[in-house]
Amino acid sequence: ESLLIRFGERQLSHPWPPFRWIIQKGALEPKPAAEKRPHFGPGGVYLVIAFGLTSATVMIHAVGSMAAIGHAARTWLRADNRQGFWFSGILMVRVVSILLLLHFVEAGVWAGFYSLSGVLPDPEAAFYFSLASYTTVGYGDVVLPKPWRLFGPFQAAVGILMFGWSTGVMVATITRIYADRLRLEIDPQVRESQEIFP
Repeated sequence: ESLLIRFGERQLSHPWPPFRWIIQKGALEPKPAAEKRPHFGPGGVYLVIAFGLTSATVMIHAVGSMAAIGHAARTWLRADNRQGFWFSGILMVRVVSILLLLHFVEAGVWAGFYSLSGVLPDPEAAFYFSLASYTTVGYGDVVLPKPWRLFGPFQAAVGILMFGWSTGVMVATITRIYADRLRLEIDPQVRESQEIFP
């Protein structure tokens, strides 16, 4: 049987077992002002969940970024027409597409948490809120209940870091591609001699 917690006039259903434990521990229930909370209270539970989601996001981005760099390097080394504009352009489109897909997957991880925990009414609203927070857009038309609302800024901070990470990958890829193109345009033999841009 689902557990219901009332926030003002709103009720949230929490059928997922881990969140039953949190509810039973009082993490989602309003506390009287005079009641003394334990040292590792509800705020600590939220912090552990947030860092768990952050760790999952970082791991996904680390694996995905390495896959994108490896794909770009293998494609570039096997190519015979590196000087072609379309080849380098298509390669960059591939790298950017992989990185963009990673961001969607990472936002989906947070959305899955919001949906499974029951803090948002449906998966569509959960993904919309997650993506708006992850990209730091934050329209404000969909918001989390009061005890969970710090997850929005927390996810926004993680999103900024992940976009910065992706920017570094793209800069490194572009630098390598255009440095090699410049070497080949100056002298086709410099790739072997390594006389310029070692």
